[in-house]
Amino acid sequence: MKKLDYVLIGLILILIGGFFIHYASQLFIDTTDAKVVVTYKNIRLDLISYEEGVDILYEIEVTAEEPTKLVLKKTMDGVTTTQVIPIAASKPIYNRLHIEYEFIHMEEASCENKVCMRTLMSSKQVIPIVCTNGIVIEFMSYERYIDEVLVP
Repeated sequence: MKKLDYVLIGLILILIGGFFIHYASQLFIDTTDAKVVVTYKNIRLDLISYEEGVDILYEIEVTAEEPTKLVLKKTMDGVTTTQVIPIAASKPIYNRLHIEYEFIHMEEASCENKVCMRTLMSSKQVIPIVCTNGIVIEFMSYERYIDEVLVP
């Protein structure tokens, strides 16, 4: 092998190592002071603290009659609040998401493959729930919260 081959192999290994470190840092989030982010096509719908006793039910809907309005219903402590968020025209969707301290899961979804309904999140399983409708639920570390929310 020539000297250039060793340099190329070294660069490839460094690149692979960088990707692995970036991926691993996303999997090992300290959930003791984490936030849960609910987004729809990169629009942040809600940001809540992940703490013991949390019990929130979300209903996210875009109807065929109003494809430019996303209706977000949030039920917490028996009180339901409704928020209408303007969006770019979208196909009709419906998702029901339940956030509890033990588990975060999608109870109902109008997507085709229903993979999001089989994905669970908890303090030990931090892989995000991704629905083909465009809904994403993920943990946000405290450091990322400071960088993105508190100090934009």
